[in-house]
Amino acid sequence: MSLEGILREVELADNVTVIAGGLQNPSTSIEADKKKNEVALKYLFDTKQFKDKADFEANTLPQDRPAVINTTFERIPTLAYENALTQFQKDGANALKDAKGYRPSLLKLASDEEASRHASEFLTKKDKKFGGLVALYNQYEGINALVKAIDAGKDIDPKIREQLVDRAGEEKGKKAFDEFRAKGNTDAYASAAAAITKISTIARARIDNKIIKEGVQIEMKNIEGKMKAINPNYNQLVAEGLGDYLVDLSKSSGTEKDGKTPVSLRVPQMLYQLEKGYGIGSREFKDVYKKK
Repeated sequence: MSLEGILREVELADNVTVIAGGLQNPSTSIEADKKKNEVALKYLFDTKQFKDKADFEANTLPQDRPAVINTTFERIPTLAYENALTQFQKDGANALKDAKGYRPSLLKLASDEEASRHASEFLTKKDKKFGGLVALYNQYEGINALVKAIDAGKDIDPKIREQLVDRAGEEKGKKAFDEFRAKGNTDAYASAAAAITKISTIARARIDNKIIKEGVQIEMKNIEGKMKAINPNYNQLVAEGLGDYLVDLSKSSGTEKDGKTPVSLRVPQMLYQLEKGYGIGSREFKDVYKKK
């Protein structure tokens, strides 16, 4: 099964979770109940438990039908996750690739501590010089997030801004910052936070967002240069390492804190969130199933 097929399985589980949420809301419970019946019956037909509605009604007693539908509806998420996981376990590495290589969506996993650590270890084994790529990538994306926040007109975190604000005059701060920028020596900055701290140490003044952006972009360029020096195709390497984390996790025999749920079932859910941009059950029933 392709990744698209795996995602369809998880989407079914997501839809059931969304409908279950709709059942709890008085304003959507009636529509959600209709949708619950529709989804459960379709699942029974798709899995060949019954041929069609006529077959269902012919082989169940009227008083038993609600229970059959409810039980089926409740079981769908677990069955869908298990089916998606089974398919992924067969050929996970290839499922994570498209025509151009490893899917870019995998890079979103870099911020996950466990995934990041695994990817770093994987790349180190591949070639020692690749070992620091994931950390550099996370530093780059951390700064990029700050730049995007500035571009969007969002306020910078007060704790960060405190590092950039000083009692000295603004012009003095800008002058000091210009001197720092002219030197172009950013090798010592290991992250966005470090870059900002360095700027504040030198400037010790109030600096506006434009100046902050210019400063951190110097660090972005520096980090990107380091990654390219290690390997021009660094994005693919990082994605490969993160993809191996998912493949490895899918084979895990461990369980969640409840002692029952396999940790491997995280994989299809993680893939879904990476590709869709939202998690299981994170959407509202009224938004997903709008009245026509």
